[in-house]
Amino acid sequence: MLECCVVLGSDDGKSMFELGMWKACTDNDVRICDIAGAAFGAINAALFAQGDFEKAVRLWTRASESKIFSDFYSLRRKYSESLATPDNRQVLALIKRIAKGNEPVLIELDGLLRSHIDEEKVRQSNIGVHIPIVSVKNYQAMALGLDTIRPGQLVNIIKFSLLSYLFFSINSSDYDMNILDNAAYKAVSGKNAQSILTPYLYNAEKLIENYPDENFIIVENSEYLGLSYTHTFESLKRNIQLGLLDTLKAMEILKGKEYYIDLSASSNLYEWFKTHLCRPFLEDIDEKIGRMIGVHNTEIQANMLKGMELLSQTGRYRNSDVYLSALETSAAMLYIERAKRYSPDALINEIIISANNIIQKNLAAIQDEENILKAMGNRKELPSFTDESSPAINLIYFLCAPRDSNIFMNFIESMKPEMKVVIITLVYLLVY
Repeated sequence: MLECCVVLGSDDGKSMFELGMWKACTDNDVRICDIAGAAFGAINAALFAQGDFEKAVRLWTRASESKIFSDFYSLRRKYSESLATPDNRQVLALIKRIAKGNEPVLIELDGLLRSHIDEEKVRQSNIGVHIPIVSVKNYQAMALGLDTIRPGQLVNIIKFSLLSYLFFSINSSDYDMNILDNAAYKAVSGKNAQSILTPYLYNAEKLIENYPDENFIIVENSEYLGLSYTHTFESLKRNIQLGLLDTLKAMEILKGKEYYIDLSASSNLYEWFKTHLCRPFLEDIDEKIGRMIGVHNTEIQANMLKGMELLSQTGRYRNSDVYLSALETSAAMLYIERAKRYSPDALINEIIISANNIIQKNLAAIQDEENILKAMGNRKELPSFTDESSPAINLIYFLCAPRDSNIFMNFIESMKPEMKVVIITLVYLLVY
């Protein structure tokens, strides 16, 4: 069982993503021994220790629906104008003044946190919780362990951490890293856990340099996540899914560059694909493939595979091996859903189904003489397809074009590497 500490980010962009990270840990028997998070990460740190995933989702869903954090950020615009070049003492004085006031957004935030965070359950957890704030004594960032927070004050400390994050960003140019995130790293370092699991944070490389003896698992979000107050329910769910999948990839449970492939799952079809990809089978098609990938001797599978590998490495979806590159490139070019866990066989089936559907839907247009000339004759006009430039359509033209014709050479020379990779892949999945 992997045992790790967790550091959560101070900004709200990764709030739901971090819930996905949490789910990845619980689904794969990863034991979290300590967790630290400042500001928005402090909310999730308490929720993680509390152990109620559904309640955590409800908190962020309600926060998104109410746009509470949009109003929260407006506090900075409201108060920072009077602090053109603030020093730390002024910033902390401002934070304390706001915290003691009757700002409607802070009253609403207090109600949101108290209705979803059960302090007693957090304190009963086996997970050590650490919340970074800015010290009122020396204006340095420090992390408060749960045992140093007075009973009944957890929500107040989280709010203070949120305000510290909000207003100390006024003079963030004084630092080359987020000082609250650094305090979170410091709080869990030296705990003798196997790893420190964390999303990719601002200036993460600099943060990690400060802790050379720790083994970090950095989870980079593979898509832009947005801010909490811009989300719909669907985008919130997607962020959780991305957090789950990107964490599993960072833990090397799933493979792939763009997609999430479980190589330990069903793979009979995938094994067949690996055995047969680039195997010679029809002289006409073999020669056409050879011309696309720059291989003259097409009777040897190893030659063809090497040419395919070199071609795939010039494209966007290059992977650790030619077979994964071929499948990921095909899936991406056919617009197959990315944020999903696939077995190799399942991804191949999706590719086959998608390509067949496109061909059937465009069959009449594919056979239209004018479209043939537009697609293969280097004309500027686009052919009239419902799925223009799809590799499934180009596969048909690739198969039908005379191999020694100028039109065929013009056709393949105009293709990007990714298109060539997909056409070759589809030849073996649909034609071989």
